[in-house]
Amino acid sequence: MSATTSFASAADSFSQGDYASAALFGAPDDWQTWAARGLICADPGVGPRLEALGTPEGRFYAAVVSWLNGEDARAVRGLETIDLPHARNLLALLRKPRIRVLAQCDRGSQWDFITSIRKDPRFDVVNYGFNPNDQPNRPYADVRRFFDEATPPDFYVSKMLEWHLLPPNLQDLPCPIFGHTADYDLHIQAALPWFGLFDELLTTDQTEWRDVRQLVPGPVSVFPKAFGLAMSPPPCPDARRALDVFISGTTQHPYHPDKARLLHQVLRQTDLSVKFIEGFLMVNDYLTILGKTRAAFTYIRHPGGMPTRGLESLAMGAAVAVQKESILRAYLGEEDGILPYSLDAGDLPDVLRRIRREWDVFGPAAQQGARRVRSEFGAEVAASQYFRFLTFLAAKPREARKRLDPGTLRQKRSIFCKGWAWRPGISRAVRQRSVGEWLRDVEQQDSPRPLIDAVREIVLEQATAAHLPTALNVLASFNTRVTPDHSLLARALELSRAGMARYPKCLVLRFNAIRAALHLGTRAEVTEALGWLHEALSLPTGSWVVRPEEDVFPWDFFSQFFNYREYFDTCTRAHQTGEEASPELTRLVLASMAYYASWHETGQAPEVDAARRRQHALQASRLDPAFPFYSLRAARLLIESRSPGSDRDAEGLLVRLADESMLHDEASQLLERLVQEGRSRDERVEGLLAKARLTRERIHRTAVGTDDWSVVPLRAAAAPVSPAPVDVAGLPPGPATPDRRPRILYLCLEFAQWQHARRLAYPAGLGMEEGFRANGVDYTILPAICGLSKDARQAWQQQVRALCEGSTFDQVWVELVHSEWEEEFWHFLAGLAPVRVGLVMESLRYEPEVYAQSPNFLQRQAHVERRLEYVTHALCIDEADALELNQRQVVKAVWWPQAVPGRLILDQAPEPPDTRAVFSGSVYGARHELLGQAQLASLLSLSCEPEEDATRLPALFDEAHRAWDAHLAGGGTITPGILSLHLESWRRIRTSCYELWLRGLQTGASVVNLPSYVRGYAGRVYEAMAAGRPVISWRVVDRPRTESLFTDGEEILLFPRENPAALASQIAALRGDRGRREALVRNAQARVRQAHTVERRVRQILDWVATGEEPEFRDPAGQVPAATPVPTADLPAVLPPGSAPFLRALGEIRRVQG
Repeated sequence: MSATTSFASAADSFSQGDYASAALFGAPDDWQTWAARGLICADPGVGPRLEALGTPEGRFYAAVVSWLNGEDARAVRGLETIDLPHARNLLALLRKPRIRVLAQCDRGSQWDFITSIRKDPRFDVVNYGFNPNDQPNRPYADVRRFFDEATPPDFYVSKMLEWHLLPPNLQDLPCPIFGHTADYDLHIQAALPWFGLFDELLTTDQTEWRDVRQLVPGPVSVFPKAFGLAMSPPPCPDARRALDVFISGTTQHPYHPDKARLLHQVLRQTDLSVKFIEGFLMVNDYLTILGKTRAAFTYIRHPGGMPTRGLESLAMGAAVAVQKESILRAYLGEEDGILPYSLDAGDLPDVLRRIRREWDVFGPAAQQGARRVRSEFGAEVAASQYFRFLTFLAAKPREARKRLDPGTLRQKRSIFCKGWAWRPGISRAVRQRSVGEWLRDVEQQDSPRPLIDAVREIVLEQATAAHLPTALNVLASFNTRVTPDHSLLARALELSRAGMARYPKCLVLRFNAIRAALHLGTRAEVTEALGWLHEALSLPTGSWVVRPEEDVFPWDFFSQFFNYREYFDTCTRAHQTGEEASPELTRLVLASMAYYASWHETGQAPEVDAARRRQHALQASRLDPAFPFYSLRAARLLIESRSPGSDRDAEGLLVRLADESMLHDEASQLLERLVQEGRSRDERVEGLLAKARLTRERIHRTAVGTDDWSVVPLRAAAAPVSPAPVDVAGLPPGPATPDRRPRILYLCLEFAQWQHARRLAYPAGLGMEEGFRANGVDYTILPAICGLSKDARQAWQQQVRALCEGSTFDQVWVELVHSEWEEEFWHFLAGLAPVRVGLVMESLRYEPEVYAQSPNFLQRQAHVERRLEYVTHALCIDEADALELNQRQVVKAVWWPQAVPGRLILDQAPEPPDTRAVFSGSVYGARHELLGQAQLASLLSLSCEPEEDATRLPALFDEAHRAWDAHLAGGGTITPGILSLHLESWRRIRTSCYELWLRGLQTGASVVNLPSYVRGYAGRVYEAMAAGRPVISWRVVDRPRTESLFTDGEEILLFPRENPAALASQIAALRGDRGRREALVRNAQARVRQAHTVERRVRQILDWVATGEEPEFRDPAGQVPAATPVPTADLPAVLPPGSAPFLRALGEIRRVQG
């Protein structure tokens, strides 16, 4: 046994309930050492040793050990001979036919003993909770309704009490009341007020016992086997193991910085074969990998804790390195494959090497450990021992219960989104009741705490619906869609304003209001919150007071913005010792405030604004240097500033982050940038980057259990700064009509070079405005141009903010796949309008051969889904994507078939001299093989020279966009006048080139649509019909709605994708039958006019957004008239500075077009 902790004696520890310390560190000649080992079920063979003492205590604990191990008759016989109060009470319980237990325990995890305890016939357990198999709990329940007074329970237990809604009048129970806590520090502000209800608290190990013992005046006991193996592992492999170390789980989280240090220690060992999965695997995959590894290691923030992953690893025959304080060492030792390590000593790699080096010893030892764990920690064994230990505690003589006034207790949520959540209806009921109680408390107490708690609960309910990932979790867990109700946030901020006026020194009240507004508020609310924030940062630190009981939201409420770990640890110490903690807590809150300030513009000139944000980031990193997000932000802004000494300061921050933090990858990427740009001076960087590359290669992430910490979920303020503010009054809007439709900002996708732009269909891009015009929408178009220089792109993003300043939009439409908006701009868009419509112009999933041909497509779905977090609705070109997004509840999605402007549906053109079919488009994938078929050579022509290439339009397009780029990159402002000039040039070129494209489709007797990567009808299907040509298309398999758009044989001809003979047959038959060609065109054009115009499609999207009803795409009702061309704007009398290049471009375009 190790004795590397402060320890008085086995007798002292035993008498105070710390059975873990007595068992681990007690002397062999102290009977309490052996009694403790028996009590925690670490040594069932201690009974004879205790009986041999010949004392009543020895015989009593021998009988208890028999009871714990299921030897009921022997326990009763032993207790009958002992005249101790505890023994008599226990004997009375054991003589009952069944011991009645009232419980509030969880289900569905390694903590679930409710399911397993049914196997022990000695217990009748009634569990209250929100699981369908439980008796129904409810907010503020009356515990007297939980039992029949004629048959009261023998004891009550709440296991993981911080997860449950406890009845405030719990002390009305006529039996002992036990609560088991493990995450007391994580939930210290929510859980601590309830601790006083319990007659005795339980912890899982001696380190937790020391903490909790200082938080409550009553008794605390340790029982480590509070959980067992939550799964039934397959047979333990004994074959040769290829892996040295396997690691999995959530290790990269700001609440667990210690885990990052361990990972660095292990992942950088080049001589160890390491497999690291960040996230969670399916159980079978997880156990299979454990069965192939020699070693695993565990880490728990309470170092004595029982490691569940250690049990699972050992059960599959892997040796396990555990913290030296681990209570698991009371049960198992090196002879069972359990070895200790020390985080501070940094010896974990050496322990893992020893396991590999001596695998001939530790392999058999781990096999023995596997047998013991499967036997001694099986869920049924552990559950029985747990409830039998509680029976031992229930029999203990106690003083009269110290009553806690139930009227002082208020229920609240313990988490935001991670862990055991309640159904939305339960959370709402808790909020409604508790907020009412807190507001009554405000009238009776001179304290800000009731207001803090009321605001907290209101904000959490709003955040659950407004934060998309959390809302999706709720939907997946409870099949319930939660809808944001902004009146909740407005109420919370109203209470906060009143509270700040009444308690001006209370920093937590202000801090919570600021965070709520910045993450969830409107632009005006964000602006107001930034005012509160800057005021707080401008005042001396001593102006503020922070009390440890003042709740700062749960630990998972936007964790990357606040050092919850150090904050809650400080609060816990303050409650334990009574020491003043306000200065330390104030420091942590102000650090977070400074970090928030670094993300928001100040409204000053760009260089001043950048300096202020950089100062705020540095302030955050200096106030709280341990929190990695602050330092990373400061380093990034220092690098961007290029000011004297900034590279040195940034490098100093990054070296530390890359060496030991969870943000090692982000830090190493910035260090690589400094090296590539010749700006690195620290000699340690080269070695760090080599380690970083090795670490990066060894980390694999799953889709479950991981967080994207690069996301910055902040809302935009009402008045962001731009390099040169412009007058929004002059912004050229779309034509308005008296019968007003929603006001829409359309960020229209475009490309800076025609070689790329030609692939973007006009109806899905700029042509969308024809649909807006026909439906009377009040719209504004701003270009979203891909391919600009970095300086121009960043300047345009700033100027878009300025152009939108002061404007109110009902909707924003933005392309999601190709647009190059940066992360912060997406946050700005998320706060710009209540409805944000994302256009998904490509399929999100592809077949394996497509990924082989275009590996860049592998990241497309993840890329788009990251952007989907910022929109409320999605238009999907692929019907399967819309279906999947709706099923997964990622976003409201609708299928978006292509269309053509109604005014461009042409009369049937004369027959061309060349009666072959034509294909016009890029050649890739399956198209190569089809076009190479000899049987098609005389039937199908490939149009390689687009009509517009015979004109100057492509060159003028490029010239116009070069002028745009140069103007922005040179610091120029896109004034409304310049924007008007560019919009006319853009419209003229796009509409002319589209009309030429349609004309080009008329060069064949029919048009062929070959297989494409996008799983849907390409735009050329609709466009060929509009141009008056029959269409022969590949049959898009697994897309039934696509196929239903046109009737095969009447409006379109379809051929199987892999059948060139069928295509040849269709072309040949149509080539010789003019009457059929004409009939196909008539039918197809009628269908397009009715169902597939841009005007119709925009109308359908607007109706879907408004009502949620899926459009009817084949046979829609009613008529939508075609739009007229956008009228040419008169040139302004006075041209703005910098407009000459744009005027020249427009003049040349007008001249070319006559």
